Amino acid sequence: MIFLYIFFSIIFLTSCQNGNHRNSDLKYIYNEIQENHPGIFNKEDPTFKENLKHNYLKANKAFYKTSQNPKQITEAFISTFNDTHLSVNWYNEMPKTL
Repeated sequence: MIFLYIFFSIIFLTSCQNGNHRNSDLKYIYNEIQENHPGIFNKEDPTFKENLKHNYLKANKAFYKTSQNPKQITEAFISTFNDTHLSVNWYNEMPKTL
């Protein structure tokens, strides 16, 4: 069985108050999942695409309606999949390599 691993390295989420700018990482992740995640094509998980859209809209709304940290919103969105193929690695929090 072939596994597709999608790892997202998000450079830095700005603390800018403009919701459109703050959610650009979320939008990127959403688009990548739509285009590359095997769940979109999995006939055994017919609600994957609907859940993706629902959870994206919920997370997107959080950028405008709450003062929650953008990283937390993005991580909460990713965790809704309960999927080992998806993870978020924050560039500014990654360990230094030699």
